[in-house]
Amino acid sequence: YDEGESVPSDTVSATPEAPVLNILFEEVFADTTAPPTGWQVIDNDGSGGSWDYVQGLNFSSGVVLPQAGQSFWHSSFQDANGFVIDEWLISPRIPAANFETLSFYAGSIGGSFPDSLKVLVSTTGSNPADFTEIAYFQVPGPTGSWTEFSFDISAFSGSSIYVAINYYITDGGTSGTNSDNVWVDHLTITGEAIPPDVVFADDFENGSSNWVLQSTWAVTDESSNSPTHSLTESPGGNYAANLNISATLATSIDLSSYFSAELSFNAQYDIEQGFDYMYVEASDDGGSSWIELDVFDGTSPTWQNYSYALSGVVGSSDVKIRFRFTSDGGFEVDGMHIDDVLITASSIDADPPLIVHTGPAFYAGVSEAFVREAEVIDISGVSATAINYMVDGDTTTSAASDSTVGDVYFYTIPEQPAGANVAYFFSAEDNAGNATTQTTMFEYIAGDHLIFDNGVVDFVNSFGPGSTSGLLGAAVRISVPEGEKAQLTTALIRNYTDVNRPNSDMLLHVWADNGGVPGTDLITPITVTPEATLENTSPMTRVDLRSYAAELSDLLGDFFIGFTVPSGEVWVTQTTPGTFGR
Repeated sequence: YDEGESVPSDTVSATPEAPVLNILFEEVFADTTAPPTGWQVIDNDGSGGSWDYVQGLNFSSGVVLPQAGQSFWHSSFQDANGFVIDEWLISPRIPAANFETLSFYAGSIGGSFPDSLKVLVSTTGSNPADFTEIAYFQVPGPTGSWTEFSFDISAFSGSSIYVAINYYITDGGTSGTNSDNVWVDHLTITGEAIPPDVVFADDFENGSSNWVLQSTWAVTDESSNSPTHSLTESPGGNYAANLNISATLATSIDLSSYFSAELSFNAQYDIEQGFDYMYVEASDDGGSSWIELDVFDGTSPTWQNYSYALSGVVGSSDVKIRFRFTSDGGFEVDGMHIDDVLITASSIDADPPLIVHTGPAFYAGVSEAFVREAEVIDISGVSATAINYMVDGDTTTSAASDSTVGDVYFYTIPEQPAGANVAYFFSAEDNAGNATTQTTMFEYIAGDHLIFDNGVVDFVNSFGPGSTSGLLGAAVRISVPEGEKAQLTTALIRNYTDVNRPNSDMLLHVWADNGGVPGTDLITPITVTPEATLENTSPMTRVDLRSYAAELSDLLGDFFIGFTVPSGEVWVTQTTPGTFGR
């Protein structure tokens, strides 16, 4: 088919677009492997065919190449159901703005069988029934050409929108006279963004009256982003040991009339990594409870800007923000300087859901199905949420929540074999069509944990021939409850490192009990490289022992797990006094 079609009776004039400056959204389809996130196609006529994502087309009449990027969309007469072609190409959600124009490029083979497209806009959803038609026009040829079309969409200003390009023919298909091939590329939306309201701003040039400061928190001129002052937990030098002190907004912020909000600030910091922390927290009940937005440790000597969606507290009239600093009893350094705190808010829901979840400590799991809970919060409501998990690095399995109590969703990961490493994350979508939220990854090891690190680090110690202590190893006694048997599947050792404390390899041992001290090895010692890095200074080093089931099953009473260091030195965290004998 390479001949034309009749003109739609309700054709709207489409003219080439003039140059514009304020581009709110632009898609050139640069990826060759898959369409950009959020684009969808709908086979509304049920033909089994729809828009195809292609990098080029070859016809007897010529070749079609992308107009701007590396790919474009294509549909044809073969996508018909009988004589009807009704194929939808729908954009991602475009955030609300003062819209001006929508433009895109299209082309067809032309001749006596030109094709026609509808252009539609929705402010409510991405189903075909949600859309309002704004144009229906013929697409000219010849093969290989692109024509730019522009449409006024100012009537949709102030709302978030979806754009649809609908290949719609009622006399199409292989026996019709009104269809052939059509292609679309390079969609652009222009206009002006709607600026958010500034509901709070503090550059700390007028003191600290906006804040309730605990202990050593104060405004200082030691360092600043602009102009000369900032807020810090330790003016005049290094922070003190064993702190838990905060700087909290003195007056609540009213976000009850808004649908999205953002906190931003500038900061520089030097905080002992892995042991001391600065928490950024938000509250929707005046400070009775807090949601963690971020946590800082390590070093960032230059001023950087940080921003956070406040989707977990928007809609409340009693919002507070605080910076909370904690330190242990060991090493102390300069801390954090904070400047230019800004809270903005908008009547447009531009933020995805907030997901709050506390993961297992040190891979602690269970031997049965593991029920996980997460708080999922969004001012527009949650349309979908899931837990996504992988067992021993295998493919990802997704499961919807089992039940809900308020904003808390419950999910179940099925029972896994003891020793299996399960990694999981949560995802959620809201009713406003914002991007899907995904949490960071959490991990646990299936099975019953016989001993736990209590999370307290009193100091670090080194072992091995290269250590100043002269100690060559360490062991911990594990006691199997009376009347029970154990199969050992995993060992965990909490190593430590920093720039001055590199680690050598260690040998993991499982010893039989010999009158309260380690006896003979139950397995051949395993060479293990500590997992501690400069980015994660004190993690648990995991040792998978499932391949030693023959030697480490049906264990009774006491046995010992530990390590020796044949050369160099290995650093571990230490708690004193210990729960178990050494």
